[in-house]
Amino acid sequence: KIALTPGPDGLEPYRILAKEAGGFLTSKGWLMVEIGWAQGSAVSELFQEQGWNIVRVVTDLGGKDRVVLGQNG
Repeated sequence: KIALTPGPDGLEPYRILAKEAGGFLTSKGWLMVEIGWAQGSAVSELFQEQGWNIVRVVTDLGGKDRVVLGQNG
């Protein structure tokens, strides 16, 4: 349900993942999420706020933001 109703700004699933996914990964494990083309900055900030290391935005072949990744500390 949350994927279909992601909150008023569309970022609620990313907030949950940024906060909780680290507990399911090994040390230095990676979380990679597909994003909407205009969400790179906002989602990468969420990752940084939750203490993810090496946060990066990856673009698609058209140069649009498409994936945010972060390494578990």
